[in-house]
Amino acid sequence: ANTYFVDDASVTTSDAVITANGGFEWGVGNNFYNWTKTNGATLLTETTTEFRSGGRALRAEVTGTQPNAGQPWSLQIENDAANTTI
Repeated sequence: ANTYFVDDASVTTSDAVITANGGFEWGVGNNFYNWTKTNGATLLTETTTEFRSGGRALRAEVTGTQPNAGQPWSLQIENDAANTTI
């Protein structure tokens, strides 16, 4: 099993940060506002003991027993759509 802790994620342009709640601070329990769990939802949880900044982060647990374990798509979470201009 592997465990990953995710905190302070961001996507930026030259003049703005376009990732909402990149620090995973906003939310309740295992729910993170502005993020949608699309695969492996039960393995994407809150941690309040392992974080870079703030008071919580996303914990991603790869157990080896979930469907498609070890594949890049076995755990997926996506941020709300951001408006961009080309």
